[in-house]
Amino acid sequence: MTETSYSTVADRPRFSDAVVGGILHDVYEIDGDLHGLPSERDQNFRVAVGGSPRYVVKVSNATEHPQVVDLQCRAMEHLSAAGIDCPVAVPATDGQTVRTVDGHLFWVLTFLPGELMARRTERSPELLHAFGAFLGRVTHALADFEHPAAERDLQWDVTRSGDVMSRYLPDVDEARQPLLEVALQGFTERVAPALPSLPRSVIHNDANDHNVLIDGDAITGLIDFGDMVHSVTINELAVGCAYAALGQSDPLAAVRSVTDGYAASAPLSDLERELLPDLVRTRLATSVAISAHQHALEPHNAYLTVSEEQAWRVLGALADG
Repeated sequence: MTETSYSTVADRPRFSDAVVGGILHDVYEIDGDLHGLPSERDQNFRVAVGGSPRYVVKVSNATEHPQVVDLQCRAMEHLSAAGIDCPVAVPATDGQTVRTVDGHLFWVLTFLPGELMARRTERSPELLHAFGAFLGRVTHALADFEHPAAERDLQWDVTRSGDVMSRYLPDVDEARQPLLEVALQGFTERVAPALPSLPRSVIHNDANDHNVLIDGDAITGLIDFGDMVHSVTINELAVGCAYAALGQSDPLAAVRSVTDGYAASAPLSDLERELLPDLVRTRLATSVAISAHQHALEPHNAYLTVSEEQAWRVLGALADG
């Protein structure tokens, strides 16, 4: 499966609350109060029933393939069965989990409670270690998971990072381009040649701090499976490290804590450990490059740059470290 578009901002759905509420009532027999949620390329709503959050409605981008939604639903079922806390799809009254409305895929998930890790200003070593261990459990649970839609050309797949960084480098502020160039050089010289030697599997691929739920120093869940892809397994950890380090006074210590927790659940090879710093830089550089490009397309959408400033700071710290 291929994904030919590098940016899907222009194809984001724009359904009104009234339309979404009507579909929920008619197709799912769910009545509740809707609250819009931020998204890079889709349209999401939290649904409260009796004053308590119960569901999340997802209206997928017009470019989304039905098999990619099925990939997400199957993966969540698989992880849930393995004891990993994540949402699961809610069937409509006819038993189907996905409906097509005006060219967009409409589906409903259970709501997963918890505090976003992004809201934790300073993350304790215990929390970061627990996060790493949780990601290791996710890796272990997905080791035997397969789906044809996971074989797709996705700009968030680390194997595409060289092309993505090069493509969007001109959209980045000129003063910051050297940091992106350092990451691109590391990817080109060290990561890309080693990719064929790394273990591969289906990965969540987006365990950023807005998709990880916590309670104190415990991890309570993982959400947003829209960037799942069959790729190098170690990138699950690299993505987690990249975003766990955001906003931390010592980003390198944060990366070490996450890595130690992950290795306790999913042992790392010497090659994976060697490449991890470059993979973390690659993810952050890819993120700021895509963010710069999308901001140029939709300058008033604050969500598209939600983590950009912190990502630049971590990139600088990693370059100095």
